[in-house]
Amino acid sequence: MNLKNIYLSQCNHLLRSIWKWLPRHKKIRFFLFYHCKPLYTKLRWFNTFGSTLNYRKKDKDIHEKLFWLSVYYHNPLIPICADKYRVREYVAQCGCQDILNQLYQVCDKPEDIDFEGLPQRFVIKSNAGSGDNLFCLDKDTFDKKAAIDQMNSWGRQVYGIDTAEYQYADIPQKIICEKFLLEDTDDILTEYQFFCFNGKPESILVRNDLETSGTNPFAVTYSLDWERLFYRIDEDQFTPNLTRPQLLQKMTTYATILASPFPHVRVDFYIVQHNGEEKLYFGEMTFSTHGNVLSNYKESTLRYWANLLVLPIRK
Repeated sequence: MNLKNIYLSQCNHLLRSIWKWLPRHKKIRFFLFYHCKPLYTKLRWFNTFGSTLNYRKKDKDIHEKLFWLSVYYHNPLIPICADKYRVREYVAQCGCQDILNQLYQVCDKPEDIDFEGLPQRFVIKSNAGSGDNLFCLDKDTFDKKAAIDQMNSWGRQVYGIDTAEYQYADIPQKIICEKFLLEDTDDILTEYQFFCFNGKPESILVRNDLETSGTNPFAVTYSLDWERLFYRIDEDQFTPNLTRPQLLQKMTTYATILASPFPHVRVDFYIVQHNGEEKLYFGEMTFSTHGNVLSNYKESTLRYWANLLVLPIRK
């Protein structure tokens, strides 16, 4: 091994050691997270990919572009739209208020929830996080104390600090109580995730494997014209074709409206059957899917998306 390789190996070992060391030194970690985003993101990159992130590289791949956006793209709408409560304002301002789920309560802390004022079925979620949801199917048997304990655990750590997702850093913690969408508790909620680039939807990830595994979980990709794309690894193993939603065009139109200001965002919707008819609901807006590490997608997909995504001018 020559001197250059020895030097690189030692630098790589140092970077990996620093990343593993940071969680034990919270003040330093928080300082880097809030005030040294380029360095903190480089550490996160190296821990994930084992290489050095070069922000000035011209021919960036999709991951390099997404990490660049997380550091250098500052749109004041992003922390609003990443907030599952405040995003409702943005959706309404865009004229899409008809797809907002019914909001029962918003509280600063779990102890403030008025459980008596909630219906028999409801959903509780954190406004800043991922997967922080509680589903109450029967209020009479719902363990309120255990729920409060679980909700309190949501706010014990800044969400996004492990993955360098800065849009969540300054979102004030809220607890949201919303309508439970499914009429039959045995139904599985299908989610339609629109991946948008340069303000326009490009493809749809259709999945039912997020909140529950279901009996036949799937996560498959479709075009805006409802043709199978097979963007994801192992997606070829899922052969059934899903029924084209009646509200596909409406979803696409609303995704275009909501995504228009952003270089990249994922806009999620739900479709629920009510008395035999489809009803469209807004889900959320995500600016860093899987912490900007798209490991479930084929290399051909990642190359295509990299060519598609145009980075804004750095200010």
